[in-house]
Amino acid sequence: TSSCEGSSHKVEYSAAPLTSDENGQVKVFIKGAKVSGKSYLRAEVPSYDSFCFTVQTVDKSALFLKICGFFSLFYLGLVFMSFGLRTAASEKLKALFNSKERRPIADLLKGAFVTAILQSSGAATDMVVGFVNAGILTLSVSVPLILGCNIGSTIAPQIMACRLYSLIMPALLLGAIFRLIPGRRGDFWHALSRIFFGFGTIFLAFYLLEDTLTPLAGSVYFSEIGNVFDCSNGGVLPFLASFFAAFAVSAILRSSAATVGAVIILSYSGMMNIATICPLILGCNLGKSIAVHLSAKGTSRAAHRVAVIHTIV
Repeated sequence: TSSCEGSSHKVEYSAAPLTSDENGQVKVFIKGAKVSGKSYLRAEVPSYDSFCFTVQTVDKSALFLKICGFFSLFYLGLVFMSFGLRTAASEKLKALFNSKERRPIADLLKGAFVTAILQSSGAATDMVVGFVNAGILTLSVSVPLILGCNIGSTIAPQIMACRLYSLIMPALLLGAIFRLIPGRRGDFWHALSRIFFGFGTIFLAFYLLEDTLTPLAGSVYFSEIGNVFDCSNGGVLPFLASFFAAFAVSAILRSSAATVGAVIILSYSGMMNIATICPLILGCNLGKSIAVHLSAKGTSRAAHRVAVIHTIV
């Protein structure tokens, strides 16, 4: 065989005649140049006309750096947006938590609302831990607030799953416009700039990751890696591997939103099935509780109990 016209780069392969298996299939591993992209090959079959087919070549080192770079861009977007939201609304949200009206349903809705606004259950839970440690809130009052925080943490993944790629450029443009408005550093307009920059950066990274990973979903290289975490055939080891991998990443990043976003991208790219997604999500949710325990370190016993309640629920 030899390369066909139209190939983005030259990949050639030649070998002795091959024999098909009982299903009529012939498997050939082709090693090309150290570049990523599509190549078009022509196969010659005796007694048949020659035909062209495509192969996807992968430079593993460059691909690894590209994926890490795009994921870093995604994480940076989360940090920017969360910081902007805290700057713009933190004091008002603290006042909402500290209001005198104490009803379980109202407190649950407050926790969900504050977490949805901050896009971080860790930040909202840290507020509750701080109030309990200061004696402003009691442990019984904090329980519905913590439940609401966990409910509100599901809002961010729902927004990520919408693939709002058409809003990337308008969000980045608004971020630039608000940044040019004169004012003291950290004021409301600059906070809005961070929010829009973060929003646009998150979905830009999503788009770049999906565009990079989707063509590689069926590659042999990624299939070998995916088999370690594949839970579709049952088994304890793949479940534990998926669970602890997500747990470790969430604990290190102190954010479940980042790891859940990565799971969403992998599922959209066809590299993850629903059986594997379940233990990954469980690991993400448990890993984020580590940050709450760290923030409760050195506080009162009641504040530590709030962290334990957050982990349990």
